[in-house]
Amino acid sequence: MGKYFILFTGLTLAATSFAAPLFKNSAALRQTYRFDKALAAIPQNQKIKIAVLDKAWTGYKAEIGKTLPSTTRFINGAVSAPQDMTSNHGLRMAQIVSAMLDAVKRPQQVEMRLYQVYGFTNFKAAIDALIQDPPHVVLYSEVWELGGNFDGRGFINSEVNRATNAGIIWVNASGNFGFRTYNAPVRTIKDDWVQLPDLNNSWKIVCEAPKGQKCPVRVVLTWNDFKDDSEAGTNRDLDLALTDDLLNIIQTSTLKQSDDRNEARPGYSKYPREAVSAEVKPGTYFARVKNASKNFAGADALRLTVDGDFVKVDSYDLDESLLNPGDNPNVISVGAIDSERTGRSARLGRPDLWAVSSVQLDADNEFRGTSNSAAITAASVALTMAYNTGRGYNLDRRQVMNLLSLPFSWEQGGTSLRALGFGPQGTCFQEGGWPRPPEAAARLMALGGVIVSTTEGWKVMTAFDPWIVSGLKRNRDQERLIVTPSGYVSMDRFAPLNPDQVEVFQRPLEAGLCRRPLFTKGNLLRPF
Repeated sequence: MGKYFILFTGLTLAATSFAAPLFKNSAALRQTYRFDKALAAIPQNQKIKIAVLDKAWTGYKAEIGKTLPSTTRFINGAVSAPQDMTSNHGLRMAQIVSAMLDAVKRPQQVEMRLYQVYGFTNFKAAIDALIQDPPHVVLYSEVWELGGNFDGRGFINSEVNRATNAGIIWVNASGNFGFRTYNAPVRTIKDDWVQLPDLNNSWKIVCEAPKGQKCPVRVVLTWNDFKDDSEAGTNRDLDLALTDDLLNIIQTSTLKQSDDRNEARPGYSKYPREAVSAEVKPGTYFARVKNASKNFAGADALRLTVDGDFVKVDSYDLDESLLNPGDNPNVISVGAIDSERTGRSARLGRPDLWAVSSVQLDADNEFRGTSNSAAITAASVALTMAYNTGRGYNLDRRQVMNLLSLPFSWEQGGTSLRALGFGPQGTCFQEGGWPRPPEAAARLMALGGVIVSTTEGWKVMTAFDPWIVSGLKRNRDQERLIVTPSGYVSMDRFAPLNPDQVEVFQRPLEAGLCRRPLFTKGNLLRPF
């Protein structure tokens, strides 16, 4: 790895906090990524600087000194968030970072800045401030449903580029629109309607709310005519309608798009975007798009996204569901290895890293998603940056990625079955369940490993070489990696196993999983 350093050490117990931890599985997360050993390697006088950008900060003041370090600074934006915005999304992201960095116990060592970035004006101002006083890493666990052209360009990405061009390492969630995004060329049919995949040339949306409840539905339509300049408009115009199953209109968005830089008239917009929001009863609904300007060309494309509880769609583009700035080539975009909703782009080869996302507030309150994965990754990046900065090395994005990436691919294997001495029960490995795996096995499974049936019983199979994360060295070909209740051990290939011991192995060359894994290849966030 050259002259740069990643803190790669053995397993360790998680440090205890002054009070009961907010997240019930924070100790397990810290063990999975070995944060405590990494923190121990950083001198007490070395600052760990992290900035968290978000639009929703309800309750943050009461948590400073409790779940956030006492030195936390909050930077408000010039534009106030709506009074009815009660989300604490940003607070949760900061709390995850704080928990991973043990920041409450290190208030003078962990410099945490929280930026209110509701709206583009605040977002731009925050970037101005970051350039003036750069942190080790920026965490932005949000994506925009407007502002991008599905290819890393657009005015949101243009602003992010100002930060990355100034040398700032930017970690971005890839978003959770994996099953809620549809892309299509702008093809006009009868009566100027745009061709869409479902009945009535529409995008079918189903509300599956429990009895007595409704679905809050938000549908956003964009098309690929955003400019890098936020003041430049568009003369291409689409309209959006949401109807019920009888095609009765529930809500429409019919802004008149304009390319006038000074456009400010009511009912007009410079942005190629329309949006509708409604609360709907359980049932089937349709989003329909109309070509209002009739000047679209062959390369023009649209994107529909839907958000809301209890909502699903039948037609979606899982492999092209990455929103900006998660699609920016200069950021580190992060997906959730344990969430199927992760936004991604096969065309762009993103996200860049996959990390664990499951966070538990209590036994019955777990939440997952790319926001959490990005927060955990940002903490890891901040530690790596602080460690190397303290030794005189200023890392760029490529170097950080090289240090933090653990390549994995379910599509290609490592050792041959002949060397392993066992194989699948059939032509492929059948996946099973393990309600209470040993702690070390649970950490491997959190990193994407699966329990599989073999000719020698159940074993854990990974898409990467498990020796890399074990902290052990393989000295002979006949050695195998074993998980025990107390951790990893190396054993001879032919030594008998106790009932509480299980072998861990990399997917072999000749056989893979019987099912096609949702995440086939990429880079895992490497434990320290």
